[in-house]
Amino acid sequence: TDYIKGTNEYKNSAMGMAILPDVGRVKLLFDKQTKVLLGGHIVGAEAATMIHMVIAYMKMKATLFDIKDTIYIHPALPENIRNAMRDALKGVES
Repeated sequence: TDYIKGTNEYKNSAMGMAILPDVGRVKLLFDKQTKVLLGGHIVGAEAATMIHMVIAYMKMKATLFDIKDTIYIHPALPENIRNAMRDALKGVES
């Protein structure tokens, strides 16, 4: 594949554990060579708000490492974006 995928279920975050959602998932896709964010999907609570982070990152041509260097509020649902990035990072580091 020409991309690196990272995913995270809401339930695997501190806020997800607090709100106990039935559904919730973040998926991010990065270019395999440049590590630039290509796009993402978010399904679940506050998805319409959180997708703006993904849009801003795409507009900035942010890389996986730029997203890694972002400070995330804890606990908050945007940590799911961070966790999806961490999952994608596993594909880079291995």
